[in-house]
Amino acid sequence: MILDMNTGLGPLWGTFEIVNAQGSWLGHWVGHLDNWANSIHGVAHSSGAYEGLVGYWTLNRPGPWACFDVSGYIVETGAGE
Repeated sequence: MILDMNTGLGPLWGTFEIVNAQGSWLGHWVGHLDNWANSIHGVAHSSGAYEGLVGYWTLNRPGPWACFDVSGYIVETGAGE
């Protein structure tokens, strides 16, 4: 993240991994911060028992004191077959 503290403006990016006994999800996300409002989009690829699934998600927050709105979906790629 590169953040201008005066304007609350800057690009956002990162990676993540979620792991449990059945497998894992490895993903990345990108977005931006504009006047302290967020918009982030991410994708995660699965392994283990979840092999062949891909998750897509979006997080939006219209302002610094607003609630986060998160939505997403998972699709089968057939890679685990």
